[in-house]
Amino acid sequence: MKTVMIILILILTYLFYPFYDLYTKEDAFSESFSLEGKGYRSQGKCAEAAEAVAAEIFRCRKRTIWSKMFSTYTQYDPAIREIRQEHPEFN
Repeated sequence: MKTVMIILILILTYLFYPFYDLYTKEDAFSESFSLEGKGYRSQGKCAEAAEAVAAEIFRCRKRTIWSKMFSTYTQYDPAIREIRQEHPEFN
C-alpha cells in the first residue's frame, strides 16, 4: 500500500509540476514573442536566463505535462489554429 501511494505521489508530481518557457521580443514595437528557451524549473531561473540573453521584454510562461497532454483540443478549431499560427507565443 505504501508503494502504491509513493508511486501515485510521484506520478501526480510529474504531471502537475510547473516548467517555464522563456519568450522574448526582438524590439518593443514587435507584436510577437519568440521562444528563447524551454524547461526551466522555476520562474527565477527563467528570469535569469532572460538576463543572460539581455532581453528587455520577456515572458516566462508556465506549463505542466498535464496541460500539454490535454490542451490539444484547440488544434482542431480553425479560428484558434489561425491565431496560434500568427502568434506563436500563445502555443
